[in-house]
Amino acid sequence: MLHFKCKSIKLVTRIYEKGYTLKGTRKNIAKPLGITSACFYERIGRKHRGKRSFRDTEILKLCEILRIPKREIYDYFMKPLLQNCNK
Repeated sequence: MLHFKCKSIKLVTRIYEKGYTLKGTRKNIAKPLGITSACFYERIGRKHRGKRSFRDTEILKLCEILRIPKREIYDYFMKPLLQNCNK
């Protein structure tokens, strides 16, 4: 499973563009992802930037909810860092 850091400002902008509010994320975004709204805020919040990341499965669901084309995923999420790679 890959983990991706989000580009917070761009993702929050997309949330608002699609008519969602951050207060409404629990019902409309966090719940379908299978995470709490607090966990969602940690993953997109400036205060926690770089500490938490989205799983690849969560990103695909987010893209579905926010209608982000798959070709634009890296506009919203940073490429994953591979951990424990054997050279």
